[in-house]
Amino acid sequence: MKRWQIILIVIFVALFCGCAGMLLGFAIGEQIGQRAGQADLASTPTDQMQYVECVSAAQPIEQGMVIHANMLSTIYLPESDVTEEMFFSYEEVIGGYARYDIPRGTLVTRQMIYFTAP
Repeated sequence: MKRWQIILIVIFVALFCGCAGMLLGFAIGEQIGQRAGQADLASTPTDQMQYVECVSAAQPIEQGMVIHANMLSTIYLPESDVTEEMFFSYEEVIGGYARYDIPRGTLVTRQMIYFTAP
């Protein structure tokens, strides 16, 4: 075979592979899109989910520290995940003492706080 024939064959093979890859990519992308749409429909709740505001640590709180408002934050949780051990307002926690170290972002529960001075 002559050099120009080999180059021409290589170009045709490259074009064929590129076109086949694009078609395969579109087909797979379309299937993934359809599945994602089905998942969205399947995961849509029939009832409106209710959320509850719960108190969390906005910064690390060390054991024995008096808790102030600037140390606290809130997180919204689904009503089904809320327990009576959680606090729902800062006022319930401010002035309490940390029973042990509370990492930033942790939900503050009644077991973590005590209200009498050590």
